[in-house]
Amino acid sequence: MTPDHAAEVRSSIPVPVHDPKYLRVAVFVYLAVLPLGHLVTFWVWGARATLADPALLMLLAVALFELGRLGPAALKHPSPLPPPRMTVVFHAVALLLVGFGVWAAVTAVWGANPEYAQAKGAAYLALALGAVAILWCGADWRKAADAWLVGTLLSLLVLWIPTFVGPEVLSTRVIHMGFVVGGLPIPRVQGPFFHPNMFGDYLVVSGALLWARWDDLRHDWTWLPLAGAFLLVVTLGLTVSTAWLGAGVLLAMMGVAQIRGSRKTGAHLEALPAALIAAGVLLFVTTLMVVILPLDIMLGDGRLVTGGFRLGLWESILPVIAGSPLAGVGASPWLGAAVDPMAVGGGLAYWDAHNIYLSVLAQFGVAGLTLLTAAIGLLVREVFRQGATRARIALLTALLAVSAHGIAIASEDFRHLWALLGLVGLAGLPRPPEMAVRAEQRHEETVV
Repeated sequence: MTPDHAAEVRSSIPVPVHDPKYLRVAVFVYLAVLPLGHLVTFWVWGARATLADPALLMLLAVALFELGRLGPAALKHPSPLPPPRMTVVFHAVALLLVGFGVWAAVTAVWGANPEYAQAKGAAYLALALGAVAILWCGADWRKAADAWLVGTLLSLLVLWIPTFVGPEVLSTRVIHMGFVVGGLPIPRVQGPFFHPNMFGDYLVVSGALLWARWDDLRHDWTWLPLAGAFLLVVTLGLTVSTAWLGAGVLLAMMGVAQIRGSRKTGAHLEALPAALIAAGVLLFVTTLMVVILPLDIMLGDGRLVTGGFRLGLWESILPVIAGSPLAGVGASPWLGAAVDPMAVGGGLAYWDAHNIYLSVLAQFGVAGLTLLTAAIGLLVREVFRQGATRARIALLTALLAVSAHGIAIASEDFRHLWALLGLVGLAGLPRPPEMAVRAEQRHEETVV
């Protein structure tokens, strides 16, 4: 028997496969409770933590338990097949992300806030391992996306039920009380998160996942996805947030995907895709102008005023970057100063960078920015390599949308963005045979 034939025979023999069922449940629970965990916040060495962080630690504990269960089985029944390509790529991605977390912690050596740097480094390390745990659970990505959408629904209920029913202590918690945007006829909503911009970012990602799952959810739940989409859009609008940048990208990409799909199938191209693209571009450009430039206009009997402090803030951060371009100044909650639009009579106030790229570059230098961008770039490249389907386009759009929103917000520590990376990794794994058959029967994986 030749070695090739022996390998072929061996690969045809059924091999017991470890089923990480406990980890899969833990991942689903984590994705569902992630937004609600932000209702309670506390401070660890100057860094803001939430109840989502203990949930992440529980997820990592279950992952360790599953590794313990896997060990003896793997030694007794080694798999004759190589791991899926996405598994290999994602582990390389994870190494880069772990390196980013370690580097953030190392900046405590020269930074002005050593305890803060250690807390941020530990958080990044845990979030990176959490993304790996999501991949290790091996679930079909659709079920993981559904768990995320369950969390989205819960976050919307936490906002809207107290608004109409109470209690008042919760209804005031989910409404933003800041006044950087003044003169609005309606209050800005922040939901379970601690700022409308963060809530809006989460809702944009949820919108991309809802788009990816639309056909299945419409088939199984008929009217419920429509109601959920309507509530999501209304809530995102009421955040009056910089996340509208990401929403503009999402709308435009939905239009582009419809045009590509029509060209592939030869279907008649309707006006909707062009309208989505136009609306997306208009929303992005308008939001970017309002974010950068101060606004003071009359709306009927009211007056709409925005802060417009970011240009001055970004300008103040450039010398910080120039002072330590390679290693950064170390993790810090404050990186620049600008006029406080909420202070009577003005006056300088210290801020974070309000830009993910300047934030990472100033704190962790070129070294930190390279580690983070290389990790995400490697993941995006692998998804591109697998070909364009609606699901992959939707997930890449989610990454593109949050990257665009990063122009106006320092989002490198948003918990849901690290979880999104794990979800993208799941989408690149081979599908379980029964799921593949079901997809073929229902034509889920439409190439666009």
